[in-house]
Amino acid sequence: MSVFVKVVFPLEFIEEGFPPISVESLNARMDAHGYVLDNTPFFAVGVALGDRVEFEPISDKTDHYAFKRVVASSSNKALSIILLEAGTKELVYQQFRERGCYCEYGEFGQAGSLQMLAVSIPGDCDYEAATRLLDDLEAQGRLSYAELAV
Repeated sequence: MSVFVKVVFPLEFIEEGFPPISVESLNARMDAHGYVLDNTPFFAVGVALGDRVEFEPISDKTDHYAFKRVVASSSNKALSIILLEAGTKELVYQQFRERGCYCEYGEFGQAGSLQMLAVSIPGDCDYEAATRLLDDLEAQGRLSYAELAV
């Protein structure tokens, strides 16, 4: 049986209302060498799926821990995508899944007005080819994306 914990990442506001949350929590699972992030971030910068992390207890929560540092980086890269046009989600999702990437969908803000994909790109995936589609769609105004860990 795997042991999972929530690792909490405080977020810095870039502009008023963004990011729409002040902290992001990611799952970490215990293995023989410590804890490894088990999902990909929407907002937390500098971490990716598979990174080995160190954290410390949060005094008022027994199941949540405050992120301290990355102990060992995985070869994964993390992208955060804001979907600006209907129909873009499925196109992007399918393109990344075909390349062996892991994607999570989330809705944030008032009434889920901010629709996003968090994407983990494995180290053996052609990163430039994977982001070429995003560059084209961003130029068309269909999405906006950020590199969280590359």
